[in-house]
Amino acid sequence: SILTASLTQSAATGTAVSGDIAAISFAPTYSTAVVTPSITGNVLDISRTSITNTLFASTLTVSGALASIVDTSTQTTGTLTHTANVLLVDQNYATSSGSVVSIENAGTGSGILLVSSSTGDLVTLQASGAGGVTTANGLVISQTGAGTITDAIDVSDEVITNALNVGDNTILGLAAAIDFSEFDVSASTGSITINDTGDAGNISIEGTILDINS
Repeated sequence: SILTASLTQSAATGTAVSGDIAAISFAPTYSTAVVTPSITGNVLDISRTSITNTLFASTLTVSGALASIVDTSTQTTGTLTHTANVLLVDQNYATSSGSVVSIENAGTGSGILLVSSSTGDLVTLQASGAGGVTTANGLVISQTGAGTITDAIDVSDEVITNALNVGDNTILGLAAAIDFSEFDVSASTGSITINDTGDAGNISIEGTILDINS
């Protein structure tokens, strides 16, 4: 290892342990009439560059994570209550227009892979803006470069109970189409098509069954 820092308290007797094992702080203060100053560097930069040149004839495999953050707790006796976040990212400047987390992926793997054995929610998106502000969209999926996205959201796994739960909320759209195997709604005219090979399709309106064969 190039750098190793550790703090171990095997027989801790205090009622509280706080403080950072390692801390990096960058806090410039501008108090003079400097013309258009800027801060463009990174406070922390971790990089890995793997290169094979023309004389390399073998196979190089890179599989280890660039950075690993692991939080482990073991309850042997007594009670251990764990409510800490493994990673906290906090943007404290209210008018900042930059993303809190920006991820760029030039490879063929998933941009984000989340594997969870917890019984809680897999992902929770929660808007908590003060002052009654309105958040435009909870989730935006878009294609900005060349190519296309086949499925913006794929919930076709057979072990999913409800593909979508909207509660009492509105499903809103413009000239959108519904295209199921035996039920379609046209985006241009709004016409409904029921077409199944067994001639079993019908419409039920408040208990009245409409079965039209033509």
